[in-house]
Amino acid sequence: MSSTDVFDREYYDILEIDPSADSLTIKKAYRRLAIRFHPDKNPDNPEEARQKFQKIGEAYQVLSNPDLRRKYNIYGKKEATPDQGFCDASEFFANLFGGEAFIDLIGEISLIRDLTKAIEISEMDKSSNREGKNASVKSMSSFTSKKTITSTNPAFSPTSTISETEKNTEKHCKKKGLTKEQQAELLAFEKERAITREKRVENLANKLLDRLNIWTESSKDEATTRAFQEKIKYEAENLKMESFGVELLNAIGVIYIQKGTTLLKSQKFLGIGGFFNKIKEKGNIVKDIFTTISSALDAQMTAEQLAKLEEKEDWTSTRKTELEKEMTGKILLASWRGAKFEVSGVLRDVCDKVLSKSVPLEKRIERARALIMIGAIFCETQPDPGDEGRVFEELMRNSTKKKV
Repeated sequence: MSSTDVFDREYYDILEIDPSADSLTIKKAYRRLAIRFHPDKNPDNPEEARQKFQKIGEAYQVLSNPDLRRKYNIYGKKEATPDQGFCDASEFFANLFGGEAFIDLIGEISLIRDLTKAIEISEMDKSSNREGKNASVKSMSSFTSKKTITSTNPAFSPTSTISETEKNTEKHCKKKGLTKEQQAELLAFEKERAITREKRVENLANKLLDRLNIWTESSKDEATTRAFQEKIKYEAENLKMESFGVELLNAIGVIYIQKGTTLLKSQKFLGIGGFFNKIKEKGNIVKDIFTTISSALDAQMTAEQLAKLEEKEDWTSTRKTELEKEMTGKILLASWRGAKFEVSGVLRDVCDKVLSKSVPLEKRIERARALIMIGAIFCETQPDPGDEGRVFEELMRNSTKKKV
């Protein structure tokens, strides 16, 4: 049987590729379609998008696995099921930004899953009129804003945060005209999300301490410091091979350096340096909020323009392919900036725990120095020249240069 002579073409057709496609082509196709058909990018028809999204994930899980792909090519779908069953498409898509390799550094990015859940709750009452539908879209926007505000709070207090979340959610529900059932669902979801975030911060703080202790609990002489730096460089070289690995490492590094530098400068004359560093940090947070929101709006406008252009008679397949690629890049950019914002907010809280005033000053200073060392290495990490695996990163980067 040749590479193009297969028992069943369904999975290949779902990913819009030829049976002879190599692994890189399969990966490109999956990422392009998964971004395009993700439910939170299709609020007007989320159920249809969810079904399509699930099929895309299923096709990729089989075709990206050499053994399953071989069985599929020869025997079809029945003989090509993963041993543990198919992963949920949302969880599979989460690997777009770092995946399992970054779990100990940033935890699980929850933005896409949380938005999807918010949409599901808003779409619960399908018998509502158009006004209700608009309310659900507004609900998602408000949810994103609320997530933004919560994430920027550096002093994360479990009790006050959950209580504040409940009050804000209840007030939001009343304003947006959601049903009582939707209100209850959304309130419970927000409370669960706040608790999950607390646990995530606590777990990551412990993981970060383990990493820092390699140096802080050593002799800290020149040889030990050099060995510590080499260890971090080796880890970074491996992590950068993951999807958006370089971008994530750079983002993590920025937070580590910010937090470490702020603490060290606060110990100098009157702590003025640390004070200005905190102001700069808050300025960066505000900037990140605006870039995240503007990216989402830009992606939405491009999608609307694409829909309008499709109605024109002079619409060509070449132009369609070009604009679909641009739209995918902009959606990817919006998703990345949202994920980066979430990660940055979580890591600020993680660093605050590690550098807590409950820790002796001398130990905090040592931890700050270790944070800066790791951060500098992460920030210096760059992709290898000619790395063909960075197709999606390039697609995202190009989207910031083009205009429809």
